[in-house]
Amino acid sequence: MKQKTNYFSCQAWTGKIAIMTLVMALNFGCRAGFDFLEESSKEGSSSPQQAKNEEPEPNEDDAVSQGNPLRQLSFKVGNVGAPVEFIFVVDNSISMNQILSQVETGLLQALTNNSFPETARLGAISTMISDGVSFDTPHPTITTYPGIEQEPGFLHLINDARIQQYRSNVTQYAELWSIRGCERSLFAPNDQNADGIPCLRSILQSSATALGTEAGIHAVYQFLDRNFNAPLFREGAIVNFIFVSDTHDPGRPDQQLIDARPSFDDLKLIAGFNRNLLDVKFHAISPQVRCTSEDIFDRAYIQLARVSRGEIADSCTTTDYTDFIANMIVKGQFIEPIFNLQPPAATITEVTVNGSAVFDYKLENGGRQLILEGL
Repeated sequence: MKQKTNYFSCQAWTGKIAIMTLVMALNFGCRAGFDFLEESSKEGSSSPQQAKNEEPEPNEDDAVSQGNPLRQLSFKVGNVGAPVEFIFVVDNSISMNQILSQVETGLLQALTNNSFPETARLGAISTMISDGVSFDTPHPTITTYPGIEQEPGFLHLINDARIQQYRSNVTQYAELWSIRGCERSLFAPNDQNADGIPCLRSILQSSATALGTEAGIHAVYQFLDRNFNAPLFREGAIVNFIFVSDTHDPGRPDQQLIDARPSFDDLKLIAGFNRNLLDVKFHAISPQVRCTSEDIFDRAYIQLARVSRGEIADSCTTTDYTDFIANMIVKGQFIEPIFNLQPPAATITEVTVNGSAVFDYKLENGGRQLILEGL
């Protein structure tokens, strides 16, 4: 392998900017340089396909002219009034009771304050993961008990049918799921169950067992994979996943699970196959520093939230989640001008909006994201 420098230009990206009632035409262009690896030809020869793909060495004095334009035909920015899904990814281990109670209080306050938009829908899954062979078999690193595979949030959105099935078949933990769920797995914020109790209270129940593995990022990916062909989300929705945990994926010192952890791009890709989604965001209620017997590893939930521009709260120090939830709801509806660059860019040489140069931008995530600010 040898390192080779090439460049691309991206121009005439068009779309809309929508901030409250403001709508205007937008043209966006950029030119950027990047490095990539190209395999050296063997014995001075190459196949017809290799020859077709070969490019001349760039002229460093005229680097920006190299390559073909990359185009994005349209995009939206701001609060565009899209359907919004909020999926809580709940660590259902024994150490989470206090945090879940505090999160529930914050969510109930959000209902009182009418913070959720009319377009919002809520749901929850757990951080339990499968063995990767059968979606119904827990991962071998999980400490099991009879009936654990019927946990209401195990790679499923929690609803009343799953809660009642669990209560009937796993009687030892039935009382921990005493609140009836709602018929719909994704419900409106103010929806109530048959007993007049807010649906959101039912999805924050937990069996509170010593699981050993709480791998929420893996769980999100497997949940999306399991429902690959199912209409999980509404067309054109913004989907928000909120990790609620006192540790970080994978919840145990398991390098194999850490190495196999899905990336932000992996998650966005598999989520996008499910529906024509407008955006996917991640938020984190998780520890910034170690404050319990639980390890924090590489702070995976916080890293993922930062990459997706989500909201973050420290589960070790936060006792009132009212502000976190209010800010998360606002961010969860807002589409930011973030453009994924592939291959990653080393530098950005020019950005224009409506033909005028723009300087308020950042190159983040190892050159994989260009973020415009101030629009």
